[in-house]
Amino acid sequence: MSTQAGNLLSSAILRTRAGESAGFEDLYLLSYQKTYRDIAALGFSGEACWEILSALYEEVWNKRESIPESGIFRSWLRVLLRECVKQYGGELPAVVEFSADNSTDKELTERATTVLISLEERIGMLGAGKKKAKKSRLKTRMQWLLTLGSIGATFAAVSLLFGYLNRESGAIHRAKAAVSSAVETTEHASAESGGALAYAGWNESARGRSYLTANGQWMESCWFEDEDTLYYFNEEGYVLTGDHNMERETFHFGKNGALENITCALNRETGKTVLSEKMREEGRAEAASGIIANSITIDGEWIYYLYMEDEHASLPSLLRVRRDSSNTQVIADKVSGYTVQQKAVWYARENKVERFEKNAAGAAIGAGFYVEQEEKHYILRDRFGKRVTEELQSINGRRYTLSDAVIEDVVSESAAIGEQRFYAANLGVSPSVLTGDGKEYLRHGIAIDALTVFDSSLYYSVMLSTEGSAPTSQIWKLNVKTGRAEAVSGLFPGRVVRMLPYPETDTIYMEYRPGSLGSVYGKLAMVRGDETYLLDDSAFRSGEFGTGNDRLLPIWAMDDRVLAYWENCEPSSEINGEVKVSDRQAVQVPLKKKKRLGEWKKSEKPLLSTGKGGIPETTPEETPEAVESTAERFRQVESLPSAEKFVGEETTDWTEPLDGSRDFGILEGPTEE
Repeated sequence: MSTQAGNLLSSAILRTRAGESAGFEDLYLLSYQKTYRDIAALGFSGEACWEILSALYEEVWNKRESIPESGIFRSWLRVLLRECVKQYGGELPAVVEFSADNSTDKELTERATTVLISLEERIGMLGAGKKKAKKSRLKTRMQWLLTLGSIGATFAAVSLLFGYLNRESGAIHRAKAAVSSAVETTEHASAESGGALAYAGWNESARGRSYLTANGQWMESCWFEDEDTLYYFNEEGYVLTGDHNMERETFHFGKNGALENITCALNRETGKTVLSEKMREEGRAEAASGIIANSITIDGEWIYYLYMEDEHASLPSLLRVRRDSSNTQVIADKVSGYTVQQKAVWYARENKVERFEKNAAGAAIGAGFYVEQEEKHYILRDRFGKRVTEELQSINGRRYTLSDAVIEDVVSESAAIGEQRFYAANLGVSPSVLTGDGKEYLRHGIAIDALTVFDSSLYYSVMLSTEGSAPTSQIWKLNVKTGRAEAVSGLFPGRVVRMLPYPETDTIYMEYRPGSLGSVYGKLAMVRGDETYLLDDSAFRSGEFGTGNDRLLPIWAMDDRVLAYWENCEPSSEINGEVKVSDRQAVQVPLKKKKRLGEWKKSEKPLLSTGKGGIPETTPEETPEAVESTAERFRQVESLPSAEKFVGEETTDWTEPLDGSRDFGILEGPTEE
C-alpha cells in the first residue's frame, strides 16, 4: 500500500470511530476490494459474496469504536468475516489461502456503490431521497481512489525495475552506501520508488522494517516465519512493534518486530463448537467445559485448542486432536496464547514464544492420559492435566507403578484375548505358556522370557539356546484364533525380558538385554507389523553416566520417538531376580534410525495344544501344518536389507494452514444465560 493510501485509510478509521458517515464511506471504498477477494477465498461467489460483504461492513459500523489501526485493519476484518460467514449459514473450509493481490478491479465499482448505498440506508445514514445524488458522488470518489491505486502500482513497477538494476549494476550498488543516511528519513514508498534502495530480503527505513521477496513482492498483511522468529507485516508493509489485538489475542512484538509474547482471555467456552460436538459424540460431553473460549483453530487434519479443566490451574494446556479420530496430543502446558502458521505452531509460555513443528508429534494421550518430563523423571497426567495420584494405573494393556504421579516402573498386564487369558509358567525358566485355567497352551524352546497380546495375537520372546557367551532368542507371533504361528524376528543374542503393547501407535516396545544370562545391560527394541527392530541409541548413550549395568526402559510411545528411562542398576545374582536402580535419566530415543533385529536362520517351532488341554507328544518337525516355520519365514524375507544397515521409515505429512487467520470452530454462540 502506498503511503498516501495508507494515510487515507488511517484518516478514514479515525473518522469512522468518531461516527462520521463520510469516514465510514471512505473506509469502505478503500478496503472493499481486498475484502471481496477474502470472501471469495472462503469459497463464496456471486451474490453470496456481496451479501456477506454487506453484513460484514454493517458489523464494522456496529463495532466502530474498536476498529484497530490501519496496519492490522485487514486482519481484524478477517476475524469478523468468519463470524459473518457462520451467521450467513456457510461452512468455513479447513484451510484458507488469502490472496496477496492488491490490484483494483473496475468491474466491481458499480455493484460496490449500490451495496454501500443499501448498507447506509439500512443502518440509518441515508434517506431515500438522497440515493441518486449519493450514488453519483460515491462513483466519483471511487474513481479517484482507483486512480490512486494505479499510481501505487506504477511506483511498485519502478521499484522492481530499479531493484533489478541494483542487483545487476555494481555502480548502483556502490552508490547505495553514499545515500544510506538519507534512506532513514524517507518514506517506505520512497524506498520502493527509489528502486536502488530496495533489495530482496530485509529493508530498513525510518518507518520500520520491511521485506521484499525474491519475486519482487512486498510482504503485507501477513505473518512471516523467518527461521526461529515470527513477524507480522501491516498493510503498509512494515513489521508491527508493541502490543496489538488480533485474532482475539494480544500479541507483543519487540523493537525489531519479532513476536515475543501472546496472551488471551481465559474464559470457558459456553457455546456449541466443532470440538464440543466431537467430544459429545465420543461420550465425553462433560469434558467440553475445559475448552477456553475462542481458542479453537482448525488446520488440515488437526483441531488445536487451549484446555484447562482444573479451575485452580493458572494457565491452560495447548492440545490438538485429529478431526477424524480421538487421537489427542499435548503440545505444551501453561500456555498463555498461540497462533497456527504454515509450518509451525507458535505459543507463549512464561512470557517467551516457542515453536512447535506441525509435522512433529506431541505427547500422545493414551486412554485419557499423557506423559511429561519433570527433571529426571516422567510424570503421568490425566486428560485434564491433573497429576495421577493412584499408585497403580492401567493403560491399554500396561500397568504403571507411580509415586506422586512419578512413573517408577511399567510392565505388561496379564495377556488376554477375549475371554481367554495367558501367562508364562515361570518367566526365564519354563518353556510353557498356560491358559487362565492352568492348562498348558504352548511349549517352546528353553524358556519363555516375556509375552503380551496385541489385537488377536499372542507375542512372546523365547530363549532357544544357552550355548556361547549369550543365550539365543527369537520373537514369535501366534494368532490365537487361527493357530498360525510365525517368527517376527531373526535369531539374536541375549534376551527380551519386557514387552509393552502400545496400541496408540500400533507398536510393541521391548527391553532387550544382548549380553549373558546375568547381564542387565539393556537396549530398546520394537515390533511393528511383522518386523522387529533394534533402536539406535548412540545419539545420547555416551559419556560417564553408563556403568555397564545400565539399561533402557520404555515408558511412553510417541509417533517419532520413545520416552524412556536410562538407568544404572545393581544386578541380582539370580537370572530373573529383582534389579535395583541406583540412578536414572529421562531420555528420548528417536525412531528414525533402526535396524532389523537378528539373523534369519531356521529355528524350531512351538508345540501347540491340541485343544483338549495338552501338548502332543511330537517332535518339532511333526507339529501341525498350521504352524509356520522360521524357514518359511526366511523365504519370504530374503529381499530384506542387511541386518547391519540402519533404515528410516518415518515420513512427514502436513497440510497448508490458515495463513495466520484463525477458524474458531464456532457452531453456535453462548446463550444469554
